[in-house]
Amino acid sequence: MRPQIGLVPIITLSVSSCGYCSPVNLAASSGSSSASTAPESSQSSTSTYSTSIAAATPPASLSLPNAYTAGPFATGAYSEYYSGYEATQTSVEPQPKVSDWVRGKTFELNLTDPNTVPAENFIDPVVLPPSRSHPNVAAEISKPGANFSTEASLGSLTTAIDRISQIIGDNASDSCGACEENYSARSSGSVIAQVLQFANVTGLDGQMLCAKQMPKSFCTVPPVSTYDASLYFNTTEPFSKVAPSPSGKTMKVLHLSDFHLDARYAVGSEAECSDYLCCRSKTSIASNSTSVALPSQLPAPRYGAYQCDTPYDLAMAAMEAIPILTGTNGTGFNFTIFTELQKAEDLGQRAWVVGHVVAGWDGSAALKNPADLWAQIQARLGSIINPWRALSADLSLPARYSPHVLAATFLGVNTLPSELCVPLYLTYANNGTVKDESTALAATWVGPSLTPLTNLNSGFRMYEVDEKTFDIIDAYAWYSNVSSFSSLDGQTDRGPSYDFEYSTREAYGSNITWPATAPLNATWWHKVTEQMEIQPSLVSQFHQYQGRLSVKTGNCTSAACVSAKVCYIRAGTAADGQACPKGYSSVQ
Repeated sequence: MRPQIGLVPIITLSVSSCGYCSPVNLAASSGSSSASTAPESSQSSTSTYSTSIAAATPPASLSLPNAYTAGPFATGAYSEYYSGYEATQTSVEPQPKVSDWVRGKTFELNLTDPNTVPAENFIDPVVLPPSRSHPNVAAEISKPGANFSTEASLGSLTTAIDRISQIIGDNASDSCGACEENYSARSSGSVIAQVLQFANVTGLDGQMLCAKQMPKSFCTVPPVSTYDASLYFNTTEPFSKVAPSPSGKTMKVLHLSDFHLDARYAVGSEAECSDYLCCRSKTSIASNSTSVALPSQLPAPRYGAYQCDTPYDLAMAAMEAIPILTGTNGTGFNFTIFTELQKAEDLGQRAWVVGHVVAGWDGSAALKNPADLWAQIQARLGSIINPWRALSADLSLPARYSPHVLAATFLGVNTLPSELCVPLYLTYANNGTVKDESTALAATWVGPSLTPLTNLNSGFRMYEVDEKTFDIIDAYAWYSNVSSFSSLDGQTDRGPSYDFEYSTREAYGSNITWPATAPLNATWWHKVTEQMEIQPSLVSQFHQYQGRLSVKTGNCTSAACVSAKVCYIRAGTAADGQACPKGYSSVQ
């Protein structure tokens, strides 16, 4: 067995959550949901090989269970609950009391009650920037063909934001709800106004705003700017920048991402609604022709649904399952500190970078310039020696912090549509002009989301990490089959099951010559992409794991889809990803 110590958490959260792990209440579960074989979207449905994924088990060396079924909601997770919303309830989500310890005050239930929680903030002051020059902005922006391309046209930003929201709301539908609700001064409008106050709307800022927020016929995305990234770095570089040798001892690191704990989750509400976000008391499914609400299609299950964020019950089930499935129950958590890269280099340390926005893959999530700068930080300046890049010889390549300082990058992403669920992508030397195992510099690991939103199974990942180098030796994934949650309603005997999904090394590395102690770094992953080109079924497997074996996940069996997926994995910047074939980055 590989040596193990405690669990170091990497938590990339969109919403804060309770980190309580309930006492052990084991009810072993067997079996896993099978992956969907729905037709491919944007692809030929012709398949020449099976898309089924065999059930996996944890490596014997880890001595871990295959699955764990959570017990009922842990009553001790919170000290007090509001009346009628106790942990033993099955028809509503538990509502723990929220208190201000400083003032000794317990807040009213209506702040967390799914039926009454405020949608807008009418208590805190709205911070707005000073008005600009145009006195008649409301009248001007209401005119047909109004021009917003000049700085003066912004006029009074406060009035403009509210008026633009009203105009858009009157003339177009908004997939994320009412426009005024999202962009009025008491929601996002005040923040937008503050940002626009400092924007150069006649320059690059205006071009990017137009390209990203307006129809494509209005503006094109400007090219990547040319700049000298060395100005961001210390000009004195170490004489010898060598990636350290492994220690042979490992620790376990948990990657939790996108909790998305939804205090407004309402059991029994519409889970397949026509207005995002579903599973809330006021959501419904409307007729396309009459806008009249139709009968419920799927009452929201107690533990969650594919179109909804995480209810308390699912979050607690995950917290209960994690220490059991990862073999860390009773060992507790270690702490880790993430430092600035230059300081880490000066001290001869290695570092992890933790973020949330995907810089590469299909290029849809990040802006080109920041993504390009990050690629330069990873891969452009200096020279390094990486003993694992070539097993037969050491190679010197352009790089600044990879891999002698930067051991790995971890992201947690839940974009809309979140079924993109990016698993991993690579950065190459020389801005990716040549992509092979000798130029692969950095791997970015993107954690699975705990929330099922959208159409994904709930999941988490654990890394086995070298104690000295902080390199990833293996990565293990678990998932919970959201399509089974409706069967758990109306009872308190058991909760959802989390099942072992795969070992990364075993799933993708069977045909790769690679030492057991060597990390799953960018070189290894490039070799995986080469195997994908030879053995397309690996891409189909990668695609199913990308959706975490959700029944909503389609197939990726066509030559076009296989080629596109390989391109996405090898795309380390937004510009690189946008050059890949379109329409295959999602799992649906």
